[in-house]
Amino acid sequence: MIFRSLCALAFATIARGQAALEYAAKSGGALSGAGAGIHVGACPLDSTLIPCVKQLYPGAFYIGVIAVCLALGALLLPKRRV
Repeated sequence: MIFRSLCALAFATIARGQAALEYAAKSGGALSGAGAGIHVGACPLDSTLIPCVKQLYPGAFYIGVIAVCLALGALLLPKRRV
């Protein structure tokens, strides 16, 4: 239960961060005209970021997310003493 909550919190934080980056890129591009060239990895920083990540990094991205969730779960779960 706690592990699922932490994973949901991590995904919500990632989505919020992506939205903040996209908003900053769009507002900066509207002011200076230079926001069109911003990329995160190989993907442009716009509304196609998530589909691009899914297309370019399918296995490694999901394995990395699972590994991070497992590491957080291992760190936060109390150790059982026999």
